[in-house]
Amino acid sequence: MAAVVTPTPVRAAQNSSQDFLDPHNTALGRRRRPGFVGQQRGRSYALVHSGGLYGENLFWGSSGAD
Repeated sequence: MAAVVTPTPVRAAQNSSQDFLDPHNTALGRRRRPGFVGQQRGRSYALVHSGGLYGENLFWGSSGAD
């Protein structure tokens, strides 16, 4: 008995927030609910330390495909 193995191509994730929101908002629309809107302004201060007394772990990553 022989097994046939077909490799699956590996792709880098390229999902944007809109890629997530579109199907979610479609499902909400079917229920006559308002959809969500992506927030661009949150990115401008997302990696800023709060200046508090305790340390914070800040992380940013990229797929490298930009």
